[in-house]
Amino acid sequence: MTQEIISDRTVARLVGGRYRISGLVASGGMGEVYAARDTVLDRTVALKVLRPNLGSDPGFVERFRGEATNAARLSHPSIVQVYDWGRDEHDTFMAMEFVDGQNLREVLASEGTLSPEVAARIAWQVCSALEHARRAGIVHRDIKPENILITPEGSVKVADFGLARALAESRATQAGIVLGTAAYLSPEQVQGGEVDQRADIYALGIVLYEMLTGVTPFTADSPAAVAYRRIHEDVPAPSARVAGLPRALDTVVATATARDPGGRYISPAEMGAALRAAVPDAAFTGGLGIEVHQTTAIPVASQETVQIAIRKGGHRWRKRRVAALIAILTLILGVLVPVGLRANAKAIVPSVTRLSQEKAAAALRKAGFDTTTVTRNDPRIPSGSVITTQPPAGTKVKKGSTVTLFVSLGPVLVTVPDVVGKTASDAIAALKHDGLVPVRRDVFNAAKKDTVVGQEPRNPAVIAKGAKVTVTVSKGPEPVLVPDVKSKLQAEATSVLTTAGFTVKVTQKEDANVPEGTVISQTPAAGTKAPKGSEIALVVSKGTPLAKVPDLTCMTRKQATDAATAAGFKIRFEGRNKYNIVVDQDPVPNSEAHKGSTITAVVGFGTTC
Repeated sequence: MTQEIISDRTVARLVGGRYRISGLVASGGMGEVYAARDTVLDRTVALKVLRPNLGSDPGFVERFRGEATNAARLSHPSIVQVYDWGRDEHDTFMAMEFVDGQNLREVLASEGTLSPEVAARIAWQVCSALEHARRAGIVHRDIKPENILITPEGSVKVADFGLARALAESRATQAGIVLGTAAYLSPEQVQGGEVDQRADIYALGIVLYEMLTGVTPFTADSPAAVAYRRIHEDVPAPSARVAGLPRALDTVVATATARDPGGRYISPAEMGAALRAAVPDAAFTGGLGIEVHQTTAIPVASQETVQIAIRKGGHRWRKRRVAALIAILTLILGVLVPVGLRANAKAIVPSVTRLSQEKAAAALRKAGFDTTTVTRNDPRIPSGSVITTQPPAGTKVKKGSTVTLFVSLGPVLVTVPDVVGKTASDAIAALKHDGLVPVRRDVFNAAKKDTVVGQEPRNPAVIAKGAKVTVTVSKGPEPVLVPDVKSKLQAEATSVLTTAGFTVKVTQKEDANVPEGTVISQTPAAGTKAPKGSEIALVVSKGTPLAKVPDLTCMTRKQATDAATAAGFKIRFEGRNKYNIVVDQDPVPNSEAHKGSTITAVVGFGTTC
């Protein structure tokens, strides 16, 4: 008897001990993407299952694990979230956010071309995703329509961060082979040069050209020829193929696809700003205005498909078959009874907390268990180390059962917001909103009181969620000692105070005891401290007040003395003592003079009185 067993990879099965496949979503060079149900968290996920030749390559699997871990630390509304990765007896897989929609390739197949406004908005959202990844030190390396997903509501999500790098740096790639999609490779990728975020910017420029024109800019007989054309040729302007396109978008495409990386936008954020400026603001609000269908998964069979080919024979063959079956059953019973006893054996789950994933898995296998892996963020456990297990350590369970390793992705990473120039309350609120812990530090500064004048770390640093950010807040200018300017002339007092960093306000007051122009008092008082730039109030003497000089002519000495005294003046007499009548005076009658000053009265023979 001979038999042939044919296994279909698209049948429903449980992957990694927790993901129940329900349908095939897509198939590509690295593997298939399935719709699957996470039986642990009871949610639908997109499950990328690698092709066997990749899953069996240790170098690629290790790179795949590292890039999956890095990608899982990206948290952005325009990036497909990576939940988990792992291996089981048959598959190497990655569990991701299930995006209900279509990829850009499918949308372009339906729409042909997109309006400038829609194309700019899609590219702008991709820029936002690439900028977040850049700040986390991650380059995508394979931006193309197939990796840009669009929901029916118009949201854009970029998938497969880092997977091209994993493939490029593993043994699964032959020496000298360039990884990527020929139509979107940057010149430096084709030439095997250093790759940074500007390669992603180049690829997005090609995607933008394709959205606007319906075709990629370069064609040739082979993918290699397509790739090498871009080394020697500039990408043409989209408006040269489709009349009426905004010239501003021509400029965006030309800058993004400059053959020299130094001529491109320095960051995805800069390209995003150029896209915002190229089309009206209204293009970035509301829906996209295009038809995007929900994800369609091809249902899979509920059981593995097995075909058994049995050779036909006569009665004699059937007798032999019966005898063989009896012999086989006898053998099976002899084996299964002790095996069954061993199958019921139990063992204690060892403690593997804080061990690396590899060491933990080895320890569990040594104890007689299978393993599966779930990744999640944890600020306390280093990335790649085990947080806990399920069942927990110390639990006695059946040998051969599966123990789930919960492996840390490290802390969630966030971009530090720029809070310099904000009020302290607004800055603290912004940091808390992003999951950071603000630490306030108050200093004297020329800036307005309660204004943030510094922060550490500064934007655009990427740090762990829950980390501390120090905000330096102005207490206003530093107080300095107020000089003593009392009894100084006004001009001198003003000079001393302005040199010390103060402003001066002067009011005048009559004072018979202080000479005119002299400082009577100051506020704040000398010897106290006041902020630089604050105001010092000076009271300056106007001298004694003026009064009307009385008319003393024809008065006797006594009458003149009484009148002068009553008016606030002193009096001095001149002339012969024998005369008693005032015949002249200085100052003259009815003029004004300072109170307390002296009137000179001349006495004589009052012939005119």
